[in-house]
Amino acid sequence: VQDHPGRIAEADGGTLFLDEIGDLPLSLQPKLLKIIEEHTWVPLGASREVSSNFRLICASHQNMQEQVKEGRFREDLLYRINIFPIAIPPLRERREEIPLLAGILLNELRETYQHSIQGFSEEAKQQLIHYTWKGNVRELRSVLERYILLHQNEKEVRYLEDLNKTEQSTCETEEASDILNFTMKEFLKTEIADAEERYLKALLTEYKGRIGKAAEHAGIDRKTFREKLKEHQINKNQFKPARHHQYSKGKNE
Repeated sequence: VQDHPGRIAEADGGTLFLDEIGDLPLSLQPKLLKIIEEHTWVPLGASREVSSNFRLICASHQNMQEQVKEGRFREDLLYRINIFPIAIPPLRERREEIPLLAGILLNELRETYQHSIQGFSEEAKQQLIHYTWKGNVRELRSVLERYILLHQNEKEVRYLEDLNKTEQSTCETEEASDILNFTMKEFLKTEIADAEERYLKALLTEYKGRIGKAAEHAGIDRKTFREKLKEHQINKNQFKPARHHQYSKGKNE
């Protein structure tokens, strides 16, 4: 009894975004192809064509070439929508971006739930970076949201219990794949460097940033120890305890 403009009509002069285009039923694909090519269609119940001039953006988590091979997606439609493809790698292939994305999501969730949480501990950051994130950004958001709901009084994300449950199995699979990207010499060099860095930090933590004591424990001279710190970009001052100054009033005050 009433006419309702559809999404394509409303996109006239703007952008039409079709999410998960790979799930579009085969029966609708030729109709979409005609609209893309001619920018016209006949609305349901109408007798005349209408037009819409729009920019089309499509997204899919599926391999569209495989969809075509399996007969689930029309090849001619794929060619029509695949003019400027933009591949977004999964989180595990852009780990350097995970802390930034996690920070943005945490800020959004903090405002949503009126939480006082501010950031991440170093341990939590390492968990986020090394986890596989098969669910990508949606999984990352879900993990952070659950943490906020379960830790109402914490000021920072300290340890993500959810990741610990699956971290071992996923990391083992990922590690096996990552190792094969190196020659044996390259891999051993990387492992030795990581172990050396952990050892230096453990020494500085134990001796509260005192170079002499740490170097003596390591069995090397101070100069060599300092060179090692410089090589691994380790600041010894961050391991020193904070100084607390006390002031007392003079007799004449």
